[in-house]
Amino acid sequence: MCVAEMREALWTLRQAHRLCLPRAYSRPVIDLGTLAGLHAHDHQLAAYCPHCDRWEVLPLAELIAAGHGSRRLPIRVRCQHCGEVGRLQVRPPVPTRGPGGWMEPPTSGVS
Repeated sequence: MCVAEMREALWTLRQAHRLCLPRAYSRPVIDLGTLAGLHAHDHQLAAYCPHCDRWEVLPLAELIAAGHGSRRLPIRVRCQHCGEVGRLQVRPPVPTRGPGGWMEPPTSGVS
């Protein structure tokens, strides 16, 4: 392939890229990497202690009010009971589509 053909191919790719980007990325990207980002998008941050086998949902609003909203994940957490290092779990918001969340009872006479 000669230099002129390569330039033309590159120009064509750039033009195609410009045309497809607005449709492909119509929604803005949300940042779930900070405590404030999780809270703003109704996510929860839970911590698990493998030693105690306990789960605890972290109070994101209180952590943000205390000035920790810009902290990026992963953060280090410790168990309040035994002091061991915990593991984090990001939990998305529960869908509110129907009265039962994910599953809705059948509406027909099927049993």
